Amino acid sequence: MRILVTGFEPFGNSITNSSMLVVQKLMKHTFNLDVNFEFKILPVSESGAKYAKQKIESGVKFDLIIHLGLCESCTQVRIETRAINWIDMRIPDNEGRQIRSCSIDDYGPVYSEIPFNRVFEQVKNVEESIDAGSFVCNETYRYTLLALEQNTHRKNCVFVHLPSEDAIPIDELTDTTIQILSSIVKSLKVEPIHVAALALKSEGNEIFAAFRTEDTVSGWEFPGGKLETGESVQHALQRECLEELNLDVVPLKTLGRWDYKIKERWYALFLTSATATHEAIERIELFEHAEYQWIPIDELHQINWMPHDIDLARYLARIMPNF
Repeated sequence: MRILVTGFEPFGNSITNSSMLVVQKLMKHTFNLDVNFEFKILPVSESGAKYAKQKIESGVKFDLIIHLGLCESCTQVRIETRAINWIDMRIPDNEGRQIRSCSIDDYGPVYSEIPFNRVFEQVKNVEESIDAGSFVCNETYRYTLLALEQNTHRKNCVFVHLPSEDAIPIDELTDTTIQILSSIVKSLKVEPIHVAALALKSEGNEIFAAFRTEDTVSGWEFPGGKLETGESVQHALQRECLEELNLDVVPLKTLGRWDYKIKERWYALFLTSATATHEAIERIELFEHAEYQWIPIDELHQINWMPHDIDLARYLARIMPNF
């Protein structure tokens, strides 16, 4: 397994950067993970933001990329689950560049495919975030995720925002980073059964769900199913929706990955957004479900979800309506 870990040099009026200090500590740490590391301190600039992107586009393959950055206002380590399409630099970067209030590209939010639910179960005193800011940190994360996506790699990349060393000592920040890294590596080394799940939104920002009974458990779920050999998440979602619902969908993008265990087998559930025409929705037939409904955003937490869909519903409620 090959892993890239990056931090940033000091910027603005700072004379140090906690992400740089943590990377320097990691360089000296002995990991018992059987992996090959590449460490890099990035300049706080466009060239730094594009470092991993250019590596990926040149053909270099990493199994995992972890970007570390400083969050001066944070009091806890913050794990970013997505990169937004926005840049608004309150101060110039280290090359004097200062872009104000504009989009980075023509795409919407881009989501990591790290199984964050397993990380949050194993690592304490960290918080989940869906807003990586509007400076070089988010720009870096976005360039890397898009490069992975466009070069047909799994988006095994995460951005971790670290508080300053005044808020949390560097040794403690380093220990937490090691826990995050170790948790992700161990999760990725398990080969789960991959499952595609549908995130279909109506024009009124309601979410499609279907009711299923499975063994002794009943509840609402995001329809979908297992990937066949050699099949992509998008193709599996399209096929499963036709087989289960007679619903022709157009898959768009993966919104995240959640890992769960059933009877000693691990499953990786990839929640994927999609669109469907009014005509396609009118032709829905239920072959494996008892009923379906459109659920308003503010009612997602009230529904009796299947156990493995609860976290997905909570996440959708947070990122709605802009996914």
